[in-house]
Amino acid sequence: MSGTGVPPISIEGTADWSSLSRMMNSKGIQFSKARTAGNSVKVFTNTPADYRQLVALLESIKRPFFTYQLKEDRMDQRVIRGLPREMSVNDIKEDLVSQGIADAEVQQMTSRTTKKPLPLFLVKTKMPEKLAEIQRLAMLTVSFERKKKSSEPSQCYRCQRYGHTQRNCRLAERLRPAVLVVLYDKKAVDNFMPILTYLLLSPIAQSLQQKLIDSIPSKIRKMRLQN
Repeated sequence: MSGTGVPPISIEGTADWSSLSRMMNSKGIQFSKARTAGNSVKVFTNTPADYRQLVALLESIKRPFFTYQLKEDRMDQRVIRGLPREMSVNDIKEDLVSQGIADAEVQQMTSRTTKKPLPLFLVKTKMPEKLAEIQRLAMLTVSFERKKKSSEPSQCYRCQRYGHTQRNCRLAERLRPAVLVVLYDKKAVDNFMPILTYLLLSPIAQSLQQKLIDSIPSKIRKMRLQN
């Protein structure tokens, strides 16, 4: 992130940078610097307004790029404790809205291993100071805790690359081959899955998977997408 606090925008492709930069200049998009990074150009815009203009321009011409969320657009995340796992997400949101959290977004958290719902709910809002004043939801005493950052690197489920999320990614989508593991011993499955997950998500595995996908005839890939 630049000294202005505005995240960079990584634009895929370098061959037509001259024409793209002229287009940016004609629209009054200001940037402090731009540098190549592999087969992309990383642009550091001056202000949030310039950032939004450039994102809009790239989307309008369907240019692949990825970036990160503006600080002013980020929502504070809190974990709600004290509610039963059977609680409706919609009921929680309605209660929060009635107590002044108009922009509340609520989702139920799940176990990483079993994927089963937990008695924990994640609320996103730009009004954390009001959230701190709430003591009850559905007539139950609750507490709000900051969501802990994951120790694992973030991965984009659109392009499958690491370091950013799909929310701000406009790179080409990449298919991930489905892997079927059949083991009859449940304990063996439970012990093996973490290792399998790590291997599948490693950069080397991602590269091999993409090579496998690229080797599949395009007609078959299209049939898979249609199904």
